[in-house]
Amino acid sequence: MLCPGLVRTNLGTSARNRSDDLRDADRAELPAQPANIPNATAEDRAHALSPAEVAERVLAAVRERQFYILTHEDPEGAIERRMRAILEEGTPDVVHASVFAGDARGG
Repeated sequence: MLCPGLVRTNLGTSARNRSDDLRDADRAELPAQPANIPNATAEDRAHALSPAEVAERVLAAVRERQFYILTHEDPEGAIERRMRAILEEGTPDVVHASVFAGDARGG
């Protein structure tokens, strides 16, 4: 199971591909983020991996029969917080911050 940290991709701008009938008319389009990594600091972006680096790590993990593939260290404990939220049937912080933040449909 791939659990990537920051990876240099265009995922942060993927809304550009959404068809008009699926766009959220109530939300303003997010501006393009530096290095296509939303909310990332310069230090975060400096540690972002290329897709090729992630692919190499995945291939090595598959060869070693490693189930969880963590591409980055987790010094702030985000993985532990996510697991605790699952065990306590709560909502992870990232969901509160992105989905429920002022969205009438989200809560």
